[in-house]
Amino acid sequence: LATLTATYESQLVVLNEQMDAIRAKIKHQVTFDTKGVAGDEYQGFIASEAQVISAPTSPERAGYEFLGWYADVDGKIVNFPYTVLSDVAFEAIYRPLTYTVTFNANGGSGTMAAQEFDKNVAANLDANVFTRDDYEFAGWNTKADGTGTSYDDAASITLTESITLYAQWTSTAATKYYVT
Repeated sequence: LATLTATYESQLVVLNEQMDAIRAKIKHQVTFDTKGVAGDEYQGFIASEAQVISAPTSPERAGYEFLGWYADVDGKIVNFPYTVLSDVAFEAIYRPLTYTVTFNANGGSGTMAAQEFDKNVAANLDANVFTRDDYEFAGWNTKADGTGTSYDDAASITLTESITLYAQWTSTAATKYYVT
């Protein structure tokens, strides 16, 4: 029984060595599409059949968060290490970084939902819906007292960080004069 097991195991070792030799001769193209991010680590290469590869450094794209590598073979984001069994093209998947504008009524009433903006992409602010008795809406400011950066209603802005905009108000109440 010991001789039979040893023979079986040695044949298995020989078979595995032959499979490794065959796999080494089979080659596959591996490519990485970074969507415009340059770098030597993203150059394609030739991999042997069943070669296990690691992911390159995560590409850094301004205004985006890197989510992972999508493989055209699997149709989903790939977990590395990855075993190459055919030609494979990896594509970087990104999500735009977003910033939030929070609207503060600053003495007024009503509600406005926060608004999301993609980083470094111009977009218009939502129009004001706050109200205040005896006041007229006069625009937005990054400081409640109006000493910050001012924005017109529905202005086009580009964000590099999240901000709070405070409604600015101008009194419309009639001035009362008393004669004594």
